[in-house]
Amino acid sequence: MPPKSKRVKKGLDIGHTSEQGQRDYNEDRLSVTSFKKLKASAQVNASAGAPALVFTVYDGHGGHLASTFSQKHYPAELKTDLEAGLAPVVAMVNAVYATEVQWFRESSRDDSGTTLVSVLLDQVQQTLFVANVGDSRALLVRATGSIVALTQDQDGSNKTELRRIKAAGGFVDDDNYVNGTVQTARSIGDADAKFPNDGEDHTAAIVPTPVMLTRTLASDDMALVLACDGLFESHKGSHGWINMMVRSMIKNGSGAKEIATALVQQALDDGSEDNTTAIVVLL
Repeated sequence: MPPKSKRVKKGLDIGHTSEQGQRDYNEDRLSVTSFKKLKASAQVNASAGAPALVFTVYDGHGGHLASTFSQKHYPAELKTDLEAGLAPVVAMVNAVYATEVQWFRESSRDDSGTTLVSVLLDQVQQTLFVANVGDSRALLVRATGSIVALTQDQDGSNKTELRRIKAAGGFVDDDNYVNGTVQTARSIGDADAKFPNDGEDHTAAIVPTPVMLTRTLASDDMALVLACDGLFESHKGSHGWINMMVRSMIKNGSGAKEIATALVQQALDDGSEDNTTAIVVLL
């Protein structure tokens, strides 16, 4: 059993929204999962009074099938792995892999793919476990200081990713597409990118492996924001406006749903042409 030594913060407020924007349809998906009970073998705390919470954004591309599939299967795979006694970091990595394997088994001819950013919150330990696959982001807004980025984009402009891509025999073209196929170096799905030449080969340049981060919440952490890249498209990747808007709206008494809606609408008003999705958690 995990330790149960820290005080649970009261009044957790969760809100989310997803807009189609200027696209023909919305390929984004999201999930908010509450584990009120887990087997004793689980290494996270879960109870009716303090459930383990999982917030996830799936940014689909090439269609919505991979993101819709992941939305359904990833939380279930994560629960299975947590109850198997795996440490939270290992469980989240394993759940992503299990989701992709099952996707390829059931939809081997579909070339859609999805990014994933997921945060598991142990409310008793006040600990965040962050898994990132691709270029969606998780951010932490604090009462003092600048916003804290909990993820880094995994694409060809990321020097660490570029080195890994090249080591795997891959390349990034002039438009920043990995192997000339997809914009992210990590994803779930994308069969055409991972199995080129009609499935005869497999490339490790594009992988589903999440990059993990663990962070203990501090007393001045105000809000957690998860979003697809559409939220940042019209602001050249900047987080400053999000920091200012979230802090101002909290000060004025806005709830999580209102803040999530305002963030997405602001991104669209400022010129984002992508599907735009956000989850906001007031801590």
